[in-house]
Amino acid sequence: MRCSKAKKMMHQYYYQDIDSKEVAEFESHINECAECKKNLEEITSLLKNAKPEAIPYRMKSLEDYVAGVYRKIEKKKSPLEFLILRPVLSFTAVVFVAIAIFFGIYQYKGYKEEQFIMSNYELIRNMDMLENMDMLKDLEVFQSMTEKT
Repeated sequence: MRCSKAKKMMHQYYYQDIDSKEVAEFESHINECAECKKNLEEITSLLKNAKPEAIPYRMKSLEDYVAGVYRKIEKKKSPLEFLILRPVLSFTAVVFVAIAIFFGIYQYKGYKEEQFIMSNYELIRNMDMLENMDMLKDLEVFQSMTEKT
């Protein structure tokens, strides 16, 4: 057995957590290797002098812990919070939907107006020309009136 394997097995040997074949092999190595024997003695003395520490808190069962968590959750839920939160969210959603609808209607009207202008472009252009001609006639009438006076 190599020293590296023996060092890994020292805790298992101390706690008698290895089978008889490995125990014989390990003890054979310890009797032959002074360094491993010294390491085993150090580990053995440390583990014998080690005292288990008391757990600073009381252990609870999982069911008790989960029940306590649910109790805390229920305490934090107050009817007032529920009544305040739901209307705020609902109002926000309604306002958002209303804005989206009005914006959509505005965009649709612009689209329809643009379609109308494109489909009746010639007619609108002719109407503008007629209007300009009417303005010229009015201007000529006005000039003739001013010249007479």
